[in-house]
Amino acid sequence: MNIERILFATDFSAHSECALRFALKLFGHSLQEVAIVHVFEPPYDFALRLAERFRIEEEKGHKAIEELCRRVNIAASIKTRALVIPGKITESILEAAEATQAQCIVTGTQGNRSLENRLLGSTAAELMELAECSFLAIPEGVSIQRPEHIFYATAYRPKDVNIVCDLAQLAQIHQAQMHVLHVDEKDDFEKQLLFRGFQSFVKERLGDERVIFEHLCHDDVVSAMLNYMQPYEHALLALSYYRRSFWKSLFYHSKIEDLIYMAKLPLWVVKA
Repeated sequence: MNIERILFATDFSAHSECALRFALKLFGHSLQEVAIVHVFEPPYDFALRLAERFRIEEEKGHKAIEELCRRVNIAASIKTRALVIPGKITESILEAAEATQAQCIVTGTQGNRSLENRLLGSTAAELMELAECSFLAIPEGVSIQRPEHIFYATAYRPKDVNIVCDLAQLAQIHQAQMHVLHVDEKDDFEKQLLFRGFQSFVKERLGDERVIFEHLCHDDVVSAMLNYMQPYEHALLALSYYRRSFWKSLFYHSKIEDLIYMAKLPLWVVKA
């Protein structure tokens, strides 16, 4: 799973800078281009002053992006692009992702609902749902170290096999332990059959790769995953987003927000 182009959305906060550092560590082995976008609200003012206000905001934004790039010390081999855009946050980020052909949108998220925060969980959830590419949300306070554990929540879809294999390769690059999780409300023979069949098929594809498979029983999927992952530090949670499918109905907007606010680890949503 080689991510070569990312779009990083920033509000220039200290946490946003940490989120960029994490993304560079996670994707640094394959990354070729980083587009950094800052979206500012268009000023509601007299028309004669709008052009001047736009010019000031754009100059401030480009200068801040240049300073950010210097602080995080992006490798010389990685191309950088600066985008400072007036408009609505979600729409502007999605348009920028399409224009830059980003394979992943990256943002920092904050664990509260204050109006001052530019990238709230609700915005991140909208981006996860609407983006054509994958999406990485990095919560405040996460260590910028490489992941030591990578968790993947599976619904036993055929495409999940390829995603697990790709993630296993990423885990190998970072020398991380790969975990594949599935949560059911109750256990029965049919569910065990699916679990063991999926496990056997993936192991056949991966060969000797170390992967831990867990079939969890709980009536709350989010709680089950959070409880399982709680003991592990320096980890990454990945899941697939299928339109009109199991994850679409299960992780509807508020559930994704729950994961963003409650999870203490980065959340990577892969579009399948």
